[in-house]
Amino acid sequence: MLHWINKAHRLGDAIRYRLATMAFMLGGALLMATAIGFSIAGGYLWLSMQLPSYLAAFSVAGVLCLFSMIVIIVAARRGGREKRAPGTPEPDHATEAEQASADIMRSALKVTIDTPIKAIVAATAMGFIVGLLRAKR
Repeated sequence: MLHWINKAHRLGDAIRYRLATMAFMLGGALLMATAIGFSIAGGYLWLSMQLPSYLAAFSVAGVLCLFSMIVIIVAARRGGREKRAPGTPEPDHATEAEQASADIMRSALKVTIDTPIKAIVAATAMGFIVGLLRAKR
C-alpha cells in the first residue's frame, strides 16, 4: 500500500551516501591540488635559479600543458567503460536528472575525444575569462 514511502526512503539514503562520498572526494581533491600547486611552485623556483625567469615560466607551462593533454586523453579513452558487471540490472532509483547528466557527460566526453586540443584551448580561455571577471582585492 505505501511502497512508495519505502522507495523514497531508499532514494534519500542513496542521495545522502553519494553526497557524503562526494564531500570526502572533494576534500581529498582540494588537498591534492594544494600539494600539486606547492610542488609546481617549488619546481619553478628551483628552475628560475638555473634559467632566466621567462624560460622557467615557459618550461613549467609546457610541462603542465603536456600533463593536461595526457589526463584529457586518458579520461576520454576511459569514458566508454562500464563500471557495472554485465547483466546486472539498472538501479530502480535512477531519475531523469541522473540520466540527463549522464547524457551531458557523454556528449562532453565525445567532444573531448574528437578534439582534445580544442578542449584544452576552451578550458584555458574559460579560466582566463573567469580570472578577468573576478573582483580584484
